[in-house]
Amino acid sequence: TLVAVSADSVTARSANGFARSYQLNDETTAITGHGSRIGSAGSAFDVNDEVSIVGVVRDGEAIATTVAGLAVSGLNGPPMDSVTATP
Repeated sequence: TLVAVSADSVTARSANGFARSYQLNDETTAITGHGSRIGSAGSAFDVNDEVSIVGVVRDGEAIATTVAGLAVSGLNGPPMDSVTATP
């Protein structure tokens, strides 16, 4: 669950109470029920949203590479065969 959201970071707390802040950058992907966007994770989510975060730790700093809404993470999104390619 997100407990803080800004343009350049999110802080999440898990069910067991573990909390971590993640930096967001131009390459962080936000995945929501409306699709995915690169570089806009800070504006795609709000406090109390349930999310899954994939990230890396570089020089002691946690950086989110992807923030996905719970409704589309954990294999809850549409099947890939329903997605049509665009030229």
